[in-house]
Amino acid sequence: MEVQWSFVLLLLHADRCLMDGTFRGAVYEHAIIVPKNPLTKVTRQTALDNMMKNLEVYKTQAELASRKGVDIIVFPEDGLYGVVFSRESIQPYLEEIPDPEVEPPSPCTEGDNQAGREVQHYLSCLARNNSLYVVANLGDYLPCTGEPGCPPDGHHQYNTDVVYDKNGTLVAKYHKENLFFESQFDKPPRVEFVYFDTEFGRFGMFTCFDILFREPPIPLIESYNVTSIVFPTAWMDALPLLAAIEFHSAFSVGLGVNFLSANLHIPLYRFHGSGIYTPDGGATYFYDDIGQDGRLLVADIEIIERVSSTRVKPTIHKIIDVSEFKAIVFYDVYNMVELVNDSGQISVCQRDLCCSIEYKIAHQGRSEMYAFGVFDGLHTKDGTYYLQVCTLLKCLKNQKTSCGEPTKVTNTAFSYLRVHGNFSTQYVYPSVLTSDNGTLGLAVKEWRYDTDTLLSNTGISAPLLVAALVSRVYDRDMDVSVTRSGFEPTTSQSVSKFLSLGLAMSNPSHLVIMGIGYLKSKGIVLDFNHQNVANSVYSVRAKTILTLLPNSGTVVLGKLTHTVPLGTQAIDIDAFGSSSDSGIFSNSPIGIAFKLSVAEPLKEATECGQLPYLLDFP
Repeated sequence: MEVQWSFVLLLLHADRCLMDGTFRGAVYEHAIIVPKNPLTKVTRQTALDNMMKNLEVYKTQAELASRKGVDIIVFPEDGLYGVVFSRESIQPYLEEIPDPEVEPPSPCTEGDNQAGREVQHYLSCLARNNSLYVVANLGDYLPCTGEPGCPPDGHHQYNTDVVYDKNGTLVAKYHKENLFFESQFDKPPRVEFVYFDTEFGRFGMFTCFDILFREPPIPLIESYNVTSIVFPTAWMDALPLLAAIEFHSAFSVGLGVNFLSANLHIPLYRFHGSGIYTPDGGATYFYDDIGQDGRLLVADIEIIERVSSTRVKPTIHKIIDVSEFKAIVFYDVYNMVELVNDSGQISVCQRDLCCSIEYKIAHQGRSEMYAFGVFDGLHTKDGTYYLQVCTLLKCLKNQKTSCGEPTKVTNTAFSYLRVHGNFSTQYVYPSVLTSDNGTLGLAVKEWRYDTDTLLSNTGISAPLLVAALVSRVYDRDMDVSVTRSGFEPTTSQSVSKFLSLGLAMSNPSHLVIMGIGYLKSKGIVLDFNHQNVANSVYSVRAKTILTLLPNSGTVVLGKLTHTVPLGTQAIDIDAFGSSSDSGIFSNSPIGIAFKLSVAEPLKEATECGQLPYLLDFP
């Protein structure tokens, strides 16, 4: 009788989907149980024991989702074993996953004795026993001995998403294209555009860092008519513009797709923020940067029918505000203007992008600093991609140099907001990020987006941290003709003048210079009085630091010191490390020209993001 009753419930649920044009989706933010010593290779049995601890959590959540009538559930990237592995230590966790296009397997119906495919069997049974689609992430092991491009150990290993349908059949497999410092995995030989069809629409899938690039996301949506995305991710929040709930919801609105994002839950390392997002700005999301427990999210989602539209590029007059200043936002240099008044209109430009804002602050007499900024350039930190950004953001302190530094605290609400930009591309991702006593949130259904414009007529009820239009100019991802400083160098004099102006404006404690070799290729040397600065030069690409001590001929490279006689015209400091970023830096007051090739590698830190001034050349 119990089996018959379950069958009746399933029929009723299927009818509901067909009648009201919706489906029920779920994502699970997983508080992962991490193996001990992940960099040490273990036996297959130990790896299975470790993964089984997480699979048992998946089972509990899948059963709960089934009782709630869920059609599809998404689990996070790296959710079975974690993120810190070497190529060797992750091998016992991998399984050889068959190609579903050749012969779709149904491991759950093929018996329990499936050595080497135990995880696939478990996931297949989760889907079959609970009559829902299961999307999960695990490692794929593909032998390739003798084939072109085969690694020395004789096999490929890929970061892989798998999808099992309600019968437990493997219907889709995707190998992550854009790896994020994942030396344990290989990049696939070609981009994979993977989708699967269901009775409630066509779904595409990609993983975490993929979302920032054209392929595979854009062709999936534009060429394969995908209307919903499943997105396993291990996303570390990167404020102010790339918090998980902020950017993933922006992607949903900007591209007009349903977006089911499942993240890991490791607050100590900023892994948190999952959600189910819809193109109308609807969101069911979870954000907790303190608690240690995961969360199952369930929402009814409208099935989308794709409608084409024509985009008209807007025009903004280039009115440069006299109070414009520069600030670093996630390692990029923005042109910014402070919001001095409690209401008003501001426009600010950089290169070809001009942004405008109209605003009104709900509570007069505020004491917090806000700035409105623009960036049009190539981002090169932890990945290379071209951005055009218009953003309103709350500054960390009441100092211009703090604008762009991460903060989660604000008390200022806006009763009216309109942000607009003349973007050169249609791929614009709008977002509004709020704060409730330091807990991040989304202003669900309090604003709308239409053709490069973010508008809130009735205001944002919660205190506002960020309102942004983040555009990706995919065609310019390899464009080395631009700099992140918003300045095109032409002569030594123009560079020196630019430096003098920037140093006078910001009075920085450090100076960051990147791509000095580009200047050298143009016959340009930098010539300015370094007494204006506390004399640190930080080369981000080489992860090196060179410090010039004021009024002396001492060069400090990392922890090493080299004394230089005053008047020396050039010093070769190659001996301090291997060559990686060459160029010329000259300083006229003490007559020193440095040939930079390396500096000591530095650990990843927030240090660079706190530097108040940056000049970047490709």
